[in-house]
Amino acid sequence: MDNRSWVIAKRPQGIFQRDDIALEKFELPATGDGQVLVRTIYLSIDPAYRVWMNEADVAYLPPRPIGDQMWGSIVGVVEESRNPSFAKGDIVAGISRQAEYNLSDGNDIMKVPAGLPLEMYYVLYGHVGTTAYFGVELMNPQAGETLVVSSAAGGVGSIAAQIGSIQGCRVVGIAGSDDRCRWLTEELGLAAAINYRTQDVAEQLRHTCPDGIDTYFDNVGGATLDTILLQANRNARIALCGMVSTYNTKQEYEASAVHHLMQAVLKSIKLYGYIVTDFLDRYPEAFEQIRQWADAGKIKGGLTMVDGIEQVPEAIDNLLNSKYFGRVVVRVSEEPAKIVNK
Repeated sequence: MDNRSWVIAKRPQGIFQRDDIALEKFELPATGDGQVLVRTIYLSIDPAYRVWMNEADVAYLPPRPIGDQMWGSIVGVVEESRNPSFAKGDIVAGISRQAEYNLSDGNDIMKVPAGLPLEMYYVLYGHVGTTAYFGVELMNPQAGETLVVSSAAGGVGSIAAQIGSIQGCRVVGIAGSDDRCRWLTEELGLAAAINYRTQDVAEQLRHTCPDGIDTYFDNVGGATLDTILLQANRNARIALCGMVSTYNTKQEYEASAVHHLMQAVLKSIKLYGYIVTDFLDRYPEAFEQIRQWADAGKIKGGLTMVDGIEQVPEAIDNLLNSKYFGRVVVRVSEEPAKIVNK
């Protein structure tokens, strides 16, 4: 069967360009023994896609050659199964290809827990919710402490910020527009928000965090991390989730340089680098806790839905340029009328 998929047309040179990727047709082979055929319903758009397009190995995923299909995080429905662990109609999620259909041996997908609304799966659950959940856990925030979150209006950052609030922290978010900052304070209830494009971040952090910074959820790295190190309290904890400030630059290593790392020594600051799949066996625990918070109205997510697999380049571009709120999802096809997992 014909199958459209996004491929790496060329290595990005600095800022992502929409012609760095191309939508091409592939002939999908028949489903073999032990395999399942998955139709993509939703495709999550993540800042990490920009990193996955580079030639360098990112450790948890092998590099893709030019002309090969792009990695993607999908939610889909099993259309055909020759694997005893999955049945036709099962709703699954995992890291696969940015394609309309994928063949899987079952090792890169998991069943979506029953009862979760699918279009919200990537907003509160999936790799987004778990990344926030376990990153906050690593920092071990205490009630009354100050937590700062960068890229706080993004999918992961907005959930991490709300978890911090639930745990009694005073939360300050850093985002890229006045609208996003208003969303953080007026809709998500953060104590303050800083527009890094129009405000001096260091000055605003001194103003909004008069007692210093106890915990920091880092999505951007670079100069922002440097600033946090200077203003962090003794025994502060920092979760290193991502470094999006370096993704769109040719000078990746220069942009990610941290000049004040000695502050971590002088102040006994703990830096926790992690990948969410480190906690794969604990996903059900995170899903259940987030579901409880959501049901109690303590946590909510922002969703930007884009229709059509053709819109992937525009969605990636807009995401990297801070034009969206919350989680960005491309709807590739319609949900099935009957969801087996329910």
